[in-house]
Amino acid sequence: MCDGISEAFGLASAAESAGAVGSSAYMGASVGTGAFSGVAMSYAAPVAASTTPWLAYAGIGASLLSGGIQMAGQAQSAAAQRAAAQYNAQIAANNAQAAMDQGRFAEQQQRMKNAALLSQQKANLAANGVEIDSGSALDVQSSSAQMGELDALTIRYNAQNKANNYLSQAGLSQMTADAAETAGTIGVASSMLGTASSVSDKWLTYQNKGIMN
Repeated sequence: MCDGISEAFGLASAAESAGAVGSSAYMGASVGTGAFSGVAMSYAAPVAASTTPWLAYAGIGASLLSGGIQMAGQAQSAAAQRAAAQYNAQIAANNAQAAMDQGRFAEQQQRMKNAALLSQQKANLAANGVEIDSGSALDVQSSSAQMGELDALTIRYNAQNKANNYLSQAGLSQMTADAAETAGTIGVASSMLGTASSVSDKWLTYQNKGIMN
């Protein structure tokens, strides 16, 4: 009976020893896993710290590039609109000058026509033995001269009105050109301020997060 008891105590001791070894192995494995995780985190930290500032700088650079492209586009668009309006203004001014020149020429032609008509009237009156310097003959000549002068003045008036219309168009086109230039300047300034504000906000955000210290 004593031998059976001794044998039972021996089995129990062996089981306790095996359990102790298993527990030690499990604890060793846990310690090894923790050590691996610590090494991985200690390696990843400097990598993130080294790459994050570059990403921050890239973001700021992208904002500056985008703002620059926007400002250049606004300036180019304003310049194109201003050039087109100035071209229209110059065309209208040229048309006004052409209308005046044509009007003067037409007026001169009308006066020459009037003079020829008066000369023909005098010749016809004289050929019929009518005294041309008095009476009804003189009245006819005077009336013809007045009507001819009225025609010439009407041509001048119409030409002046046509030129004035062209000059008004030129003035409006020039105002459009000036407005385009002003709008372009304001647009570029607004984009510049917006870009500066965006870059400043990003810079402060990155500094507050300790990325760009």
